[in-house]
Amino acid sequence: GACGNACDTDFACVAGQCIDGCEGTQILCGDTCADLMVDNAHCGECGNACEDYALCDAGQCVPQCGAENYTQDTDCGECLLTGCCAELFGCDTGTDCATLHDCLEACQSGDSACQEVCITDYPDGLVDLQALYACRDEACPAACAAPGLCGTELTYGSVELNQCIEEQCCSSFTPCAEDPVCLDCLMDPETTGCDTNVFYAVYVSCQQGSCAGL
Repeated sequence: GACGNACDTDFACVAGQCIDGCEGTQILCGDTCADLMVDNAHCGECGNACEDYALCDAGQCVPQCGAENYTQDTDCGECLLTGCCAELFGCDTGTDCATLHDCLEACQSGDSACQEVCITDYPDGLVDLQALYACRDEACPAACAAPGLCGTELTYGSVELNQCIEEQCCSSFTPCAEDPVCLDCLMDPETTGCDTNVFYAVYVSCQQGSCAGL
């Protein structure tokens, strides 16, 4: 109740008063009464504090993060919940991180101009989103791998060609898919500029040399 007014041993300071013992299911943790079943600072035992992204429930710190905003894949989602809960919590619905992610997801693959606009409009979410992506790539490289060619969302109609590109040409396919002009050429080889785009020329050379006829 006042500076320097210490409670005697076995007494707890509650609401500014020294109280002999604790009520109900609470026990004395230091000089504070705590319910070990629900107290985030003393969960399950005195001094066992839950992380910021977890709540104490029945004496256990239960993570309060969700992966549904970042993947619909069950295996990837489970891996993120296990390995990246803190990062998911930092990018929860309503955060700057989540807003930036949604903006970037609306951009077409390889549209760097759109991506730059998102980062300019929502700069406060960049650090947390980068942390989430870094954790995903480190903790869940297999479970969260993109379903398309070479880590992209692009595929050809031929299973044999897709397999050949994966095995032989990812080193040229990936930079092509990341370049806006080359990406357009992948979609339509008749696009203006394909004949002068270096990324496209390197990729086509690999495809025609290693995967001809597929």
